[in-house]
Amino acid sequence: MKCRECQFENKPDAELCTHCGLRLGPLPYSPPSLNRFEEEKADHAKESSLPGNKASGSGGAGTYYLPLKIETEISPRTKIFIFSAVFYAVLLSYVSAALVSPSNPYAQLAAVFQSFWANFLLLVLFLVAASLCIYMATCFCCKRMLRTPWGKPKLGKLLLRDGFVTKEELEEALEEQKLRIGEVLVLSGRLSEKQLDDSLERQKLVSKKLGEVLIELGFSTQKDIEWALLMMERRLGEILRERGLLKEEDIEWLLGQQEFGRRYL
Repeated sequence: MKCRECQFENKPDAELCTHCGLRLGPLPYSPPSLNRFEEEKADHAKESSLPGNKASGSGGAGTYYLPLKIETEISPRTKIFIFSAVFYAVLLSYVSAALVSPSNPYAQLAAVFQSFWANFLLLVLFLVAASLCIYMATCFCCKRMLRTPWGKPKLGKLLLRDGFVTKEELEEALEEQKLRIGEVLVLSGRLSEKQLDDSLERQKLVSKKLGEVLIELGFSTQKDIEWALLMMERRLGEILRERGLLKEEDIEWLLGQQEFGRRYL
């Protein structure tokens, strides 16, 4: 096929001129799409069909992210404790009403029938029904509370529950987390106990922070104080990781469980 621009003779099936790059023939015809957003909708439908991604809203108008629902559970022992506490509270309220005001309709439940056993059965049924209603409302409120930031489990409980550390190892890490600046410096060998005692006595006289007193007396440097402050700011997971009891991926997994895992009461 000859190029109309440079008159170069190309192969019969060539689309572009080998010499000047000009297109030799018209563009291939492609039928127009009925909807120019068809491909975008198809891609969007594929993304929406993936689990955990977007889900279409009601009536197909727009999309929204599915809300994350934190699972909660109340143990059988806690349920028994809640029901017992509610039942005794209802029973105590009835006895108090009967003693304070015997003519109160609430206190007259034991005198509806002529038969003693009929009155006793009615009273028991009323107390159990009232306790059950209050118990169900209490369990509902407890589950709602568990989904709030106040219901977030502590990291120490998760560590013991999943067997990452023993109770003794956890207590030692918590004690290390409570150390003061002087104790941190003494345990690290940067300060002697005698120097700490002298600094504490000096602190009582000048009313300054212990770090400032240590620098003033020449027992510690500014870098030592900054290092001790950083050690005091460590979290429980960092202390356990430094002791070799946890790995970085273990801490990340535990923090995820603490934030989004199943919560118990």
